[in-house]
Amino acid sequence: MKALTILIALLSLNTMAKSPCIDKDLKEVGFKYRKASQFLKDAKNMKEWLSVDAPNFVEDMDSPVWSAPYGGYVFVESFDYLPTPQLEMFGDILIISDHFNREEIVEVRWYKNGQKFISFDRNLQACATPLFPYADNALF
Repeated sequence: MKALTILIALLSLNTMAKSPCIDKDLKEVGFKYRKASQFLKDAKNMKEWLSVDAPNFVEDMDSPVWSAPYGGYVFVESFDYLPTPQLEMFGDILIISDHFNREEIVEVRWYKNGQKFISFDRNLQACATPLFPYADNALF
């Protein structure tokens, strides 16, 4: 009986640690998924955009978050592009990196010309980070 109780507890913990893949849901709310082969270029482009146009960006928030698809903590940083009209989009770039190594970018999301994009490293995670937008005009 004790072994059965331990087995049930372990299975319950494993189920709680996993979260469903939200890719389908993100597509349904308008995210365009980029090809796996484009991830490194997309991540580089987002970092360059933040650097080249730094005076036009303000950091909205940053926070560590557990990501089941990544299998650990990630660090989420959101940046608002000031030229975007205030109510059009909340946060124009979202960079998700390894919590302990911020140079290792796991996923990027961005808004440009009325479109929401998402790109992630499929070698590190099978699905997007489970951060569902709280509003139609948000990236998470």
